[in-house]
Amino acid sequence: DSIVQAVDHVIGGKPLPGGAFVSASTRGGAVLGALGKNHRGGDHADARLEWMDSEGIDVQVIYPTMMALLPCLPDPNVAAASARALNRYATDFAFAAPERFKPCMVLPFYHPERAVEEFHYASGELGLEVAFCPPTPSAECGWSDPKLDPLWQAMQEADVPLTFHEFPRLPDGVTPLVARNSYKNSPPMLSLCGRVVEAQLALMDMILGGVLHGFPKLRVGIAEAFVAWLPAWLALMDRMWDRSMHKAKTEFTGSRPSRGAHGPHAEFTVLPADQFRRQGFVIAFPDDLWLEETIKFVGEDNVMIGSDFPHSSAVPNAVATFKASTPSLSVATQRKVLSENPQRLYGFK
Repeated sequence: DSIVQAVDHVIGGKPLPGGAFVSASTRGGAVLGALGKNHRGGDHADARLEWMDSEGIDVQVIYPTMMALLPCLPDPNVAAASARALNRYATDFAFAAPERFKPCMVLPFYHPERAVEEFHYASGELGLEVAFCPPTPSAECGWSDPKLDPLWQAMQEADVPLTFHEFPRLPDGVTPLVARNSYKNSPPMLSLCGRVVEAQLALMDMILGGVLHGFPKLRVGIAEAFVAWLPAWLALMDRMWDRSMHKAKTEFTGSRPSRGAHGPHAEFTVLPADQFRRQGFVIAFPDDLWLEETIKFVGEDNVMIGSDFPHSSAVPNAVATFKASTPSLSVATQRKVLSENPQRLYGFK
């Protein structure tokens, strides 16, 4: 009954029990689909394959819609059961073309022990190869909290990348969102808070909190968060870390601090931006603002593009649009972004 009630809340655009209000603009979507007025390929494999062929897309990583908020519910049993149901559904959907459909697994991240359990099931039993979650952590446990270390270790060992993908949401007084209640009548403000600021904070937590340092083979991506902010954010983290380290060397007299969400990380041997270049990636829109500049600063090995299909904001002719919007990039670099990087960073064989 709890799961049915939660699903009804998502479909009806009502506040979820205990948090996570669902915006009316995202009502009515199937688990892997979108608005009913959008492309039939949101829910039907044959139509999706037809669209992929028309776009020149060989493989598509499929991200869930608002139903993926169910595993973020405060009840651990409902959250875990919702994740299990969504992962089974995703696997069934991909069965029509498993070499071309790569759906993300969802996990009850707010309940670390249950998340590890579901990860082993989704990756081991179902064969799902990519993990997804919203970038907003629970109020009690940030992404760099040691409670999540067993999950990061499991993902690293299984060679499964983590991708953060936000849903712009209204503040509900429970979920620790960046968006304030005073922004609720401004879709642009809600979008920037959800897509950009939440992604910035998640990446900051994973890097300055020591997760990438502690799990140097764990790959972490940011999806559909735009890219113009990324070079400056990485540069600022480098600067802040450098200043913190200088202060620590002049003031700290005890043993070195351990990994965690607080204080300088004296054990770091790689700058934050270089940690991102080693393990991170960003999934850009094909015509993103400052896309070329981001590729040049961050590196041509760390960027790929997404179509956002089948949402109304999807960019048509994504491949052609990307090539047209990045005229100064070499053909070799464009090929990396379009095919080589996704294959390598997602770990597809």
